[in-house]
Amino acid sequence: MNALPPEQVTCSPFGDEADYFEFLQSLHVGIAPLKDTRFNRCRSDGKFVQYAINGCVSLLSDLPPFSAHREKAILFESPESMYIGLEQLYHNRPAM
Repeated sequence: MNALPPEQVTCSPFGDEADYFEFLQSLHVGIAPLKDTRFNRCRSDGKFVQYAINGCVSLLSDLPPFSAHREKAILFESPESMYIGLEQLYHNRPAM
């Protein structure tokens, strides 16, 4: 398995809500994978909202909580389609 170069890895310790939102502001892309379960199908779109208000592009599981954001987020159904979404963002940075 390939490891990421150490200069590309950051570890943020647990913190309070202010720390969490500061962390979100450091991201370019927010990824929210969800397993397709009855519980997850009833979740809110909170991750999309948190990413959006902090300026992150959203890469989200293609499940009901995120369906309404199809026009503003990249939705994925599998690890392969998530990778494709990341590649699209990498090659089209102005879209971010």
